Amino acid sequence: MSLTNFLITPDGKPEPFPSKLLTWTLICCGALALYLGGSRAIWEQQARPVGFETIGTVIKNVSIVDGRDHSTKFYPVVKFLYRADTSLEFQSNFGAYPPMYYPGENVPVLYDMTNPKNAEVNSFSIDWFPIILCFAVGVIFSAFGLYRLQKTKIL
Repeated sequence: MSLTNFLITPDGKPEPFPSKLLTWTLICCGALALYLGGSRAIWEQQARPVGFETIGTVIKNVSIVDGRDHSTKFYPVVKFLYRADTSLEFQSNFGAYPPMYYPGENVPVLYDMTNPKNAEVNSFSIDWFPIILCFAVGVIFSAFGLYRLQKTKIL
């Protein structure tokens, strides 16, 4: 099938807009977004520290300039009590502009008891927002593409 045949309706008239191309693009983009959301959810569960939750305090924000788009993101440095006499500090892997947390603010910390330096801020938005966004985009694109496919009976 050539591209010219792809853009012609069954009655031989050229399509005003390539509906086959749009339909399949929506379905493929939706499927890709669903795949990425699922992959991120699996990765999130495997990469997240397994262990204990405690409260930490943000002691500062480290500003880092992203080399790709030259934007500045602020990564919180958090101090938490590991044992009754031992405190640890870590820099979060998640940065934002403007900063999500400010010095002096208490944040939930999840850390691995066998390796307490493996710690991260325990936040629903940090963990699940990208996953929810991917799934939402995937469902919307796929549903719209499948609706167009069913409505126009394009195969």
